[in-house]
Amino acid sequence: MYVRAGSLKDACSVLDDIDKRPDIVPDMFLLRDMLQIYQRCNMVDKLDKVYCKISKDQMNWEQEVYNCVLNCCAQALPVDELSRLFDEMLQHGFLPNTITYNVMLNVFGEAKLFKKVRRLYLMAKKQGMVDVITYNTIIATYGENTIFSNMSRTFRKMQFDGFSISLEAYNSTGWL
Repeated sequence: MYVRAGSLKDACSVLDDIDKRPDIVPDMFLLRDMLQIYQRCNMVDKLDKVYCKISKDQMNWEQEVYNCVLNCCAQALPVDELSRLFDEMLQHGFLPNTITYNVMLNVFGEAKLFKKVRRLYLMAKKQGMVDVITYNTIIATYGENTIFSNMSRTFRKMQFDGFSISLEAYNSTGWL
């Protein structure tokens, strides 16, 4: 209710109260809500704590849980753990959504894991999950690391796949 009203501070206060009560055991739906709220509030420590609880409890993870954890905890978890979770998700036969692909592209790009960026892009493309944000993320990754040949190749792929070169793509290169 507080989240819908735009009061994330009050929502965090309620979650803190829930966390202090041992008689309340959050189900997976509440845990996912907690992750999303803490992400929006940039509460990295709380994200890590909820992730540890989810991991420790050995609950059965569904596709939505993997997507939520990867999307929300990208800033809280080390790249190796995120990569492990992503691979585990695939091994269980779950497909990432477009947002998860884009988040992981950004994670791998920031870590300068360019082979993983390429592999992930090809996987997303094969599953029809590539969008303009995917291309902008990859272009920004290559531009920030001055890998201009890959960046210009990505510009061409973007146009070939029917996407207009967006202002965001140009801005990510630092050329404007």
